[in-house]
Amino acid sequence: MAKASENTEKATDEKVVATKKQTPLDQFKEAKTGKGKKVKIEFTASPTGVLRLGYAIGDVAEFEDKQATLIVDLGLGKKV
Repeated sequence: MAKASENTEKATDEKVVATKKQTPLDQFKEAKTGKGKKVKIEFTASPTGVLRLGYAIGDVAEFEDKQATLIVDLGLGKKV
């Protein structure tokens, strides 16, 4: 029985780190720092479903550089 309790202690002492895959929405929120330069984006697809932004195709809006890059990389817009 001593071995069983030793194994249990070892198992509880080890830390298990689960990694969560980031969604585009998580990445977009993390990219907002409030310090980056502003870039204008024209939306070529609706960002509502992916990023929960209330813009339509053809709308132009300003975003921080990192956020703008993510929007372009996702194929939702282009830099103006």
